[in-house]
Amino acid sequence: MRCLESFPNLWLLAQEAAPPAAGDDWTRVLANPFNFLLIAMLLLWVMVILPNQRQAKDQQKKLAAALSALKKNDHVVTSSGIHGVIVNANADSPTVTIRIDESNNTKMTINRDAIVRVIGDETKKD
Repeated sequence: MRCLESFPNLWLLAQEAAPPAAGDDWTRVLANPFNFLLIAMLLLWVMVILPNQRQAKDQQKKLAAALSALKKNDHVVTSSGIHGVIVNANADSPTVTIRIDESNNTKMTINRDAIVRVIGDETKKD
């Protein structure tokens, strides 16, 4: 009580409400931790997750196009890491036959879905 008696003007200043400035609205929004978290998650979604989803869709489209265009003597890699050369690939069939050993002429029949990469001509030369 003694502080208020010695500084009467301070009490009046504390009681007056100043009109909100233009920047105060955003300050109040960002000061709330929940709103700040929502804005941070939105930025993360736009800057990281969306571009990765687009890139994954593009890769899936390219792989689907490559799998539908498989032909004899194409070099492929399966999901288990087996490298081979296409021996028999019918467009109607869900399976393909690959040769995995040149010296013994060892062949395997695998599902098309097991192929994760078709190695292009530029990679074959390396």
